[in-house]
Amino acid sequence: MTLAVAVVAAVGSLNAGTIQTQINLSAASLGTTGNQGGWNLKNYDTFLFAGANNGAPTVPYTGYQQYNAENGVLPGTVSPPVTFNMINSGCSGVTAGVANTCNGTSTNSNNAWVAPINSAGETSDITIPVGIFDVTDVWTMINNLFGTPGSMDTTVIFNWGASATVTNGTSLTVNLTNASNNAMQNSGEVRTAIDCTSPGGVGTSTCNTLAIGGLATGITGPSGITIDTGNVFTQSYNSTIPGSSMFAGSTGGNLNLDDQGFIFNGLNSGLYLVNIEVMEDVGKSATSDTVLSGVTVDSVTPEPSTIWLGLAGFVAMFVWARRRRVA
Repeated sequence: MTLAVAVVAAVGSLNAGTIQTQINLSAASLGTTGNQGGWNLKNYDTFLFAGANNGAPTVPYTGYQQYNAENGVLPGTVSPPVTFNMINSGCSGVTAGVANTCNGTSTNSNNAWVAPINSAGETSDITIPVGIFDVTDVWTMINNLFGTPGSMDTTVIFNWGASATVTNGTSLTVNLTNASNNAMQNSGEVRTAIDCTSPGGVGTSTCNTLAIGGLATGITGPSGITIDTGNVFTQSYNSTIPGSSMFAGSTGGNLNLDDQGFIFNGLNSGLYLVNIEVMEDVGKSATSDTVLSGVTVDSVTPEPSTIWLGLAGFVAMFVWARRRRVA
């Protein structure tokens, strides 16, 4: 094998296939409270779904338990399939002396980041470290609580750089639009996780004025990127929603976890995607709440240091083989 052939073989083997990475969204992985931006970890069964689970935990994937710390995989419905790791940050209350366990049914697993409820005009921003080279697309699992149709309360910002940890000012901002039955805006859609079809004590007007419409797919976003939206998990409920939320009293409907895919179409290739910011902007709807449950990143090439390490290995093998022939 000549040196040129060895180099080609090295590059070819290192660039084969898509690398899919489920980003760890635990509190420890996000790091400082500054990265968390005031967002709080809560249980989506009890908060995002408001307890509308027919008296039992929803089952977005096999083996899910509402009262255990989760680290399972949610299958997506897009092609090629995208999987999401649930957040695994333990519980707000634990059994004395036992780490990272939930205490029976009195506490719930922390599996969703929830934006704080601010006054109108205020924003809150959670920053998710990524540090992956040559990212081709990013998938988020974002839903809305109490969203107003047509409002743009959720913003996703992608920040790139020449290294895994330092941004260089290259960024892309996408404003997600709260879904409605007749709106197909250009920036992707996010919808309320509870689709109440049987008002019960809620009132028909409440159900009809939420962002519960169908999701727009395959649309063109800023800078020519493609945005796909789809449903990851749906379960119907037929028991009365308890408590005092705006959904309390509803007797039927659907619970949804949805995904948003940002396909960059070559944008900023050759750089690292350093981090992703998800921003709650309640300038248009003070009752809105953005909820983040998962992030998955696709890339096609390893980082440059890995490529050079692989090439160095092939060159060393070539030199060793050459010396053996000469000897």
